[in-house]
Parts: sequence; structure tokens; C-alpha cells
Amino acid sequence: MNVTTFEEEYADIVETKAFNRLKKNLTTELLFLYILKLLEEKDYYGYELREELKEKFGLKLATVTSYVILYKMESEGLVIPKKKERKFGRPTRKYYTITEKGLRLLRLSGKFFRYITNLLFPENEKIENDNEELTAERIEKLHELAKLQKVSPA
Repeated sequence: MNVTTFEEEYADIVETKAFNRLKKNLTTELLFLYILKLLEEKDYYGYELREELKEKFGLKLATVTSYVILYKMESEGLVIPKKKERKFGRPTRKYYTITEKGLRLLRLSGKFFRYITNLLFPENEKIENDNEELTAERIEKLHELAKLQKVSPA
């Protein structure tokens, strides 16, 4: 394969329905895992968590989305809310803490992902350009390049 850059190699793929399904299933559908991963490090309140999901993982969520997921996680016993008083008469904030059950789910999920990855991509299989890092920013650039390729004549 004589492709000069990573972006040129994958620009047409990133726009396919199949890749978009994969991206949705591994991001939006698994928001609870991203949240658990952040809560493993420290407690967060809803808005702060939303901003950290954007910063760390490139996930841009509607304001209500993180609260809906947190509510569902709370009802499953994966997180617990703790109200913390704030200074100067400001309203209390509800911080979320990961529970032991949430930690166990996070660990099991990691093991499951490694299992699936090993099934799909055995270590002895060498993928060309596999050393290229795929980041949220790079995916956005791929989308932009794919749109340009659709507009410009071939």
C-alpha cells in the first residue's frame, strides 16, 4: 500500500456507516466506562465531569447527558452521590464517587476489551502503519479531509 500519510489512508473509511457505528458503540454507548475511569482518579460533580470527558477523551456531550448516565449508574450501585457544602452561601454540589461495584465493573470491562482485541487483532498480526496513534483530534481531521475529498473532483 503506497499511502503517504495516515490521514490519506483512512479518510474514506472514517466516513463510512460501519466506522461511525463502531465509534458510536465505543463512545456514546459506553459513556459509563469513561465516567468510571475518571471517577477512579477522583470525585467529580456533573458539569466538571462533562468538561473532563471532553478534555481527556474528546467526548462532547449535551449538558443533560452526563446527568442521565450518572443517574442510571447510581441506580445500579456503580456510583454514589455526596453533597458538599460550598463557601459564601453558594448552593451545595453533588459529587460522584465510584463504588466498589463500579471499580469491579471497570476492571472486568478492561479484561473484556483486551480479550476481544486479542481475538480480533492477534499479537502476531502486523498491521501496516499500526504505530500511528489515533486520537479524537486525528479523527476530526480525518472527517474534515473526507469532506474535502467529497467536494473536490477526483
